[in-house]
Amino acid sequence: MVPRPEAKINIEILKKYKPTFLPAVPTIFVGLLADPAFKSLDFSFMRGFFSGAAPLAADTIKNLKEISGKIVCKDNLAAYKVPKIIEFIDELPKSAVGKILRRKLKDMEMEKLDKK
Repeated sequence: MVPRPEAKINIEILKKYKPTFLPAVPTIFVGLLADPAFKSLDFSFMRGFFSGAAPLAADTIKNLKEISGKIVCKDNLAAYKVPKIIEFIDELPKSAVGKILRRKLKDMEMEKLDKK
């Protein structure tokens, strides 16, 4: 979780954690694009961007592609494959030998649905 949606903080987080994808709302992307430090970042660790809450403006998409050379999620995915929700959890449930317990993940999702 980001303490404040400030470009400098987000850039430091990108440098430190090197995420594969960057999910954010359009205003975060606009703020990042306005910061020269973002434009000079090495994007080799990143595969693309996700946007949520509102559609990204065409010029924002164009600028992200030009600066990073990476895709905005919707560009190369079929409509049914574009994620509607991205959720982060602190830790994946794992077995004693370290395998991800997919059944447990499914049960966690079912519990959320039951609560609604």
